[in-house]
Amino acid sequence: MAQQGYRRELISTVEESRQAAFEAMTHSAEQGEIVRFMEQISFCNSQASLADALLTLLSGFGLKAVVAFWPNTEDVSDKAAYFALNSAVSELEIELLLSAQHERRIMEFGRRMIVNYPNASLLIKNIPDQDLSRYGRIKDHLCVLLSATEARVRMMKTEAKVKLQQVLLLTVTDVRAALAHIRDSQAEQIRSAADMRQDMVIDLQDQLLLLNLNASQEGGLFELIERYVAQIDDSYREALRWSDALQPIVKTLEDIVQRRMS
Repeated sequence: MAQQGYRRELISTVEESRQAAFEAMTHSAEQGEIVRFMEQISFCNSQASLADALLTLLSGFGLKAVVAFWPNTEDVSDKAAYFALNSAVSELEIELLLSAQHERRIMEFGRRMIVNYPNASLLIKNIPDQDLSRYGRIKDHLCVLLSATEARVRMMKTEAKVKLQQVLLLTVTDVRAALAHIRDSQAEQIRSAADMRQDMVIDLQDQLLLLNLNASQEGGLFELIERYVAQIDDSYREALRWSDALQPIVKTLEDIVQRRMS
């Protein structure tokens, strides 16, 4: 009897050791998948590609999931986005995620679990709650995975913000260059008009000799021409003043962009 008891105990020990070894190998394999996921998402540049990487990994773990990306509160045009693997996200799932968005980090109800972060939430629809060992392991994995996802979402938002700021700065630079070009062109036109006026006066004097006008008539004609030429000069100078008036506005825009980038 003692020998049989010892044999049963030995078999039980071997089985426990085998189970422990199996769980250790499974855990190691899952950890390897998580590491590869973290490497993969560094190349994700959109919510769709990030969601696909996360949901594909979870599917490999045998989990059915929905991931939500929450909008940027500073951008009213930004909207929440919901993703599922190979299926549409139902209205019920959306309502569930929305209602739990500002609740605890981890919420459990039945076989469902929601993991919340400020920029992303994850709904798991088939948590293995009957297998306590796997349940604990999966729960740990989910926190690590969504934490990494959250970090990448924040990084993508920062990258998009920096890119927008760079575009704005380039636009301001282009506007400044365009205004400088307009100013140079206007100044050149004023100089050209002055040269043309001098040439016109010389040509007109030659032509007046042929018309045989008296001094009063010549003076009146020259006065009329000078008046219209002066009006043309004033128009060019008014355009220059408008260009100068725009410079402080461009400088203000440039300062705003620079402060947002610092």
